[in-house]
Amino acid sequence: MDFVEANDVMLAYEVFVARAPRRAPPLILMRGLSTQMIQWHPSLIDSFTAQGMDVVIFDNRDVGRSTKLEAAGIPDFSALAAAASVGTMFPVPYTLDDMARDVVGLMDGLDIPKANFFGISMGGMVAQHLAFSYAARFEHIICVMSSSCGPDVPQPDSSNLELPDINDRAALLDYLVASLKQYMGPAFPVSDADCLQMAERIVERGYYPAGITRQYTAIMADGSRVERLKNIASPFFVIHGDHDTLLPAACGEDIVKNVEHAQWLLVEGMGHDMGPGIEAVITPAACAFMGLEGL
Repeated sequence: MDFVEANDVMLAYEVFVARAPRRAPPLILMRGLSTQMIQWHPSLIDSFTAQGMDVVIFDNRDVGRSTKLEAAGIPDFSALAAAASVGTMFPVPYTLDDMARDVVGLMDGLDIPKANFFGISMGGMVAQHLAFSYAARFEHIICVMSSSCGPDVPQPDSSNLELPDINDRAALLDYLVASLKQYMGPAFPVSDADCLQMAERIVERGYYPAGITRQYTAIMADGSRVERLKNIASPFFVIHGDHDTLLPAACGEDIVKNVEHAQWLLVEGMGHDMGPGIEAVITPAACAFMGLEGL
């Protein structure tokens, strides 16, 4: 693991080198709300490096080993939710566009002039911002298990902010294990032992509820992206699972409906995360979209 300064924050990152002759720009993987880069399953990363591309993973701001914006404080979520319900603007510590600029800053710091991008959940929302404002830096953008946050689709669930006492390690581990199991779809299960091991690693690297709240308010403040989606001209691929209980498939379908020429893949048995074996479905589809068939 290394660090790079990007957009006035320090991002923890790791690069996995291509295991075949390079035939595409690096692929940047971005995770969602609250999650850390260690939660990418190694088999997914390996499947991409085997296709001739470097893979870059990183901790988003406010999670893992990346900068914690403690000086920003903890937003008053009830006040923000009330303002959002009547369409009122409200100040937030940072925005999804700030997080998109983190990605561009990461690329600058690693001397990557152009990349492919693969973002899940909140990372898929950032993918939309990259397509809005920074399209020239990306050959292909893949938006996974995400949402337009439009008025006609289920909205993100604020119950995700009902977090346990971080000083009660046993309760925290129980919460994390339950969360990890809850979001895996039936086709890509994870064992209790693997979930516990991952939960322990998450806690050891730094589970940080204040950062989760700030990330969530960035999502809230962004509102609907439906009208902005209509202006996307980049190659854009939307992937969703039919067992996603956090952001149902209708959320992904709404993105496709509003992005002209977007490609769509509904994965049977996939939930709101990527367990072992998912690479057998995701990687061939992503590589075909990026024009990398046949290796």
